[in-house]
Amino acid sequence: MKILKSLAGVGVLCSLLAATLGHAAYPERPLTIVVPFPAGSAADANVRVLAERLKTTLGTAVVVDNKAGANGLIGTKAVVGAAPDGYTLLYHSTSIVISPWLVKGAPDPTKTLVPLAQVASTPYVITVRSQLGIRSLAEFVAYAKSKPGALACSTYGVGSPPHIALELLKQSAGIDVLHVPYKSGFAGALVDLESGQLQCAVDLPANVMPHVARGALATVAATAPSGLPSLKGVPVLSTDYPAAAVVGWSGLFAPIGTPPEVLKQLDAALRQTIADPTVVTSLQNVGMSPTPPAEQPEFAPRVANDLARFGEIIRRNGITAQ
Repeated sequence: MKILKSLAGVGVLCSLLAATLGHAAYPERPLTIVVPFPAGSAADANVRVLAERLKTTLGTAVVVDNKAGANGLIGTKAVVGAAPDGYTLLYHSTSIVISPWLVKGAPDPTKTLVPLAQVASTPYVITVRSQLGIRSLAEFVAYAKSKPGALACSTYGVGSPPHIALELLKQSAGIDVLHVPYKSGFAGALVDLESGQLQCAVDLPANVMPHVARGALATVAATAPSGLPSLKGVPVLSTDYPAAAVVGWSGLFAPIGTPPEVLKQLDAALRQTIADPTVVTSLQNVGMSPTPPAEQPEFAPRVANDLARFGEIIRRNGITAQ
């Protein structure tokens, strides 16, 4: 009997040990952050700085895995289909809430992913060729009304956040402006701006402001809902057209179904990491505004709201992928 009891005791201990090993403290192995953009891009550079600091915060290696292609769809689907255990995360931008409306098979981020933390945000800046003599939003709107369709305005793609901002301004101000998307990005648009084939552009501050500084372009307005220190002196659309305000963002997502206790630990680690001075400086160097830790709870509602809002403008204007 004593032998049987001893064996039973050993069995219980083994079971407890197995249970303990099966629920080891998170994280017990390296994390992977999937980036659906090419290596060497601004987004890639920023997430690598973030990953390096997150490694220290979590006490484990954090690997950055670039899965570019299909407008971010390859990387997004890789994370959507990953095990929901907190070891595979997605770093994405505002385009994740636009793709479901334009790209067949693009997953709805509100149904397939958990928004973890917004890393940074940025408005877009509307600029015009200096030769036009336009120096304010009122002058831009007046010019567009006096010459419907005469203003050709570039963005970096159909359905991109700058395109959405342009359509919202057209709708709010009642103006007709020709949208000209450039797959080559602002570098391609700049050539045509300087030659006069284009008259205006809606793009990232980091792309347009150097050319404003040298006098080739003039600012009309930023698409932010309020003024920013980094764009001192640039008026915002929301003063006259609040419905046209658009802010781009980047953030981290986890597969839906990730355990609450893991999400809680990731939330705490990301808040600390995003506030790290090294990460803040890296983001500011490319014209992004780091998101304060206190604003993190707003990320999930922002994803849901932008998905619905941008979808409405895409449907209303018949915007389709090209």
